Amino acid sequence: MTVRHLYWFTYQQPSLPSIRYRALHPLQHLWAWRGVGSTLVVPGRGPLAVLRFLRTYLEALLFPRSGSVIVVQRVHSLGPYAWALRLLTFFRGDRSIYDIDDAEYIERHPATIQALMRNCALVTCGSRGLQAYARRYNPNTLLLTSPVPDHGQRKSEQRGLVRRNDVFTIGWVGCFWGTHEASLRALVYPALRDLGFRVRLVVLGARNDQAEHRLREALAGDPWITIEVERDIPWCDEAAVHARIARFDAGLAPLLDNEISRCKSAFKLKQYLSCGVPVLASPVGENARFLRDGVNGLSCVYAAAFREGIYRLAGITDEAYDRMCREALAGTTAFNLEAHAAALLEACGRLRPFMPPVERKVRRERALPRPEQRAPQGT
Repeated sequence: MTVRHLYWFTYQQPSLPSIRYRALHPLQHLWAWRGVGSTLVVPGRGPLAVLRFLRTYLEALLFPRSGSVIVVQRVHSLGPYAWALRLLTFFRGDRSIYDIDDAEYIERHPATIQALMRNCALVTCGSRGLQAYARRYNPNTLLLTSPVPDHGQRKSEQRGLVRRNDVFTIGWVGCFWGTHEASLRALVYPALRDLGFRVRLVVLGARNDQAEHRLREALAGDPWITIEVERDIPWCDEAAVHARIARFDAGLAPLLDNEISRCKSAFKLKQYLSCGVPVLASPVGENARFLRDGVNGLSCVYAAAFREGIYRLAGITDEAYDRMCREALAGTTAFNLEAHAAALLEACGRLRPFMPPVERKVRRERALPRPEQRAPQGT
């Protein structure tokens, strides 16, 4: 059955990465590509936010559009918004999807997550780790990797080769706190000490003075490292964000081997590859799925391996480095918007999108053979 409309209920504001990459960009692409409409609902307590929610909620519950599917993205709270969606998916679960791309069940109360997984006909997950968890509550669970939109930013070439900066530049992008910062402290900071040659470390995501102070304090006193912390980044401007990433010579994607890390969608690594930047990455969770050791980056299990990886990428020939950059770009077809939108549409097609009784009757009648096509009755 043709999917014509998606009711998409988010868990937070659209400025968050998860909503931009798993909702906003795919929905825009589906409209431009297949004419699939959507209604995006953002939770809020203001009168207008509540009114928009109620209008969409009642429509999806009582008067759904033809060919419509309901998607609830990552909702995990115990408040009225979550309870309303639990009720909606209880009654309309046969055409509902619960979408999740992070291990919220570890740091939040899992009751709402588990209930929505049970209610919905299908669960879509951003990683195999999440898929294994979701299958405890819903065997109908699909892996749907998070996409990177085409931003048009690539590492520049000089005389036909992609080359490194005069000062070897290592970069990191993300939310500089919690698990991400812990991974940097354990796996990257020790690898950067006393390298013996000049290295520039660029961090995109340390958004306040405290975060920058922690970073500089951890690497203070090393004469070989120059630290650059970019603030006030327009995160919703994909071209601007990835133009900064395209200046890296190597992208850092460290992950400690724990359940939270194994459930992440390797988005950081994908961002680097989408710019043609080779990666130094932990082979944990989804990182291992997209990392090709020695081809588009280097697999780094321990801090010593990150250190060795820095030396290798800084020391290989220009031709070998150029090959790694081109291989990084070549793999992006596995996680671009086209691939994601097609997989999302296929997932929705597995459900039975709502069809009004009148339309269902018309289609059923059209499927019946005409009188002249029916086989003659025996006498």
